[in-house]
Amino acid sequence: MDFVAGENLDTCWARWEVSTSKSNEAKQHLVLQQLAAIMLELSQPRFDKIGSITRAADGSWAVTKRPLTYDMYVHLSGVPGFPMDAWPLGPLKSAEEYKAFVSHLRHQQMMCLRNINLPGTWNAEGFLDFQTGKHINVQRAMATAGGRLLSRKAMDLPDYAAHLNGDNGPFAIFCPDLSAFDILADPDTGRITALLDLEFTNAMPAAFTRDPPLWFATYSLDKCIERGLLPIW
Repeated sequence: MDFVAGENLDTCWARWEVSTSKSNEAKQHLVLQQLAAIMLELSQPRFDKIGSITRAADGSWAVTKRPLTYDMYVHLSGVPGFPMDAWPLGPLKSAEEYKAFVSHLRHQQMMCLRNINLPGTWNAEGFLDFQTGKHINVQRAMATAGGRLLSRKAMDLPDYAAHLNGDNGPFAIFCPDLSAFDILADPDTGRITALLDLEFTNAMPAAFTRDPPLWFATYSLDKCIERGLLPIW
């Protein structure tokens, strides 16, 4: 571990956002310029497989192992006994192979986490307080379960993520966790000093890198759907 000077960018940005200082506004512009440059640089390298990016013996970067995604981590760490028997043992060769694996994860989640269909309300801390006992709205729970079942089944349809069909590479670096919480910046200048938490970065279908980063949104997509705020998102 090396010490890197800087302050959490999310904290800096919140402070700059409420300021009327022209210098703080300039820092925000500088941060956005740097982020654009970082995203552009990350989008350039190409790989022949989908999976974890590792350093080869000759010092070059290559995909030699299976992908390690945030979904895989959440399922494995959060669900006791989550099965891994159908997980890939090495890199994937096409986007369709990756789609099939994601579909498998969703089906396993549906079988292992049936209690996620319980209705609840979001508390002030941003967590869902599930209904319990006689307070459970069974009709709503059944409707939620039906919706989840349909969404899982939809992942098996031929036109699911049709824009990825036939994508056999080359593949690009995709880092879904790159957000203001994972960036350090100099609060006095706005200069970015570090990117953190890159452990779920993989070589993925290049189309992933062409979508707007989710961290541009104030709230995550799943929470906005749950709260009926999709148009706002």
